[in-house]
Amino acid sequence: MELVPEARTLTDHADARGLDLRSRLELVAEVCEAVHAGHQKGIIHRDLKPGNVLVDPAGRPKVIDFGVARVADAERARATALHRGRADRRHAPLHEPGAGRR
Repeated sequence: MELVPEARTLTDHADARGLDLRSRLELVAEVCEAVHAGHQKGIIHRDLKPGNVLVDPAGRPKVIDFGVARVADAERARATALHRGRADRRHAPLHEPGAGRR
């Protein structure tokens, strides 16, 4: 994980710099671009909030704390495998023909 020295949370940065509405929205748009880039790679943050966005002294936002993030493709693959497993069991015979007969 990247060390962001002297960084502030998103709201602390905006308040300290006295950002107007337009500047705040531009900053949030940058955060959205970063989140979108993660989504393109299949990463879902799942705990996105102002406290999980740090802004460095140059004004560049960094999304942090991916502790509860998940990889979308892995989840999708697991769900598909579970579904296929259920489908296979549903269509499987309850017993083998002739089993248990003597």
